[in-house]
Amino acid sequence: MELLEQIAICKKQEETCQFTTFDNDTAWELGCILVNRAKKDSLGILIDISFNGHTLFKYCAKGATGYNDQWVLRKQNTVHLQEMSSLRFGYEMAQAGKMDTLPMYLDPYDYATCGGGFPIIVKGTGVVGCITVSGLKDTEDHQVIVDALMEYFGK
Repeated sequence: MELLEQIAICKKQEETCQFTTFDNDTAWELGCILVNRAKKDSLGILIDISFNGHTLFKYCAKGATGYNDQWVLRKQNTVHLQEMSSLRFGYEMAQAGKMDTLPMYLDPYDYATCGGGFPIIVKGTGVVGCITVSGLKDTEDHQVIVDALMEYFGK
């Protein structure tokens, strides 16, 4: 699949998976969907849902490590700064000929160009938080989030 096609898919996912409201209960419900998937499929992942700078939900499945905590932070930072999924940002960087390279103003220890960070977008407000998964291949981290969001929205 070409990069422009992958970017378009990510944009569509971000448009489709927007909330009318988001609060602690929403984070809990979405987090439980993610945990159930992790348990059902034996996924060694770390799940983090943050909202307005606060962690509302965090779960470390068997097999996840402290290393995943660092990836979660890098992916979250990318989502908050770029206001898009970390996977889409990675694809856009690759499309610009800068694959695996961050712009000079971004420290690679603080930001990531890989999947697993997804923006929590409230319609009419914008990005208010981030859903992050780490522990699988980055495109799989991203897909776990998208699948959970589709289940949450009943799509």
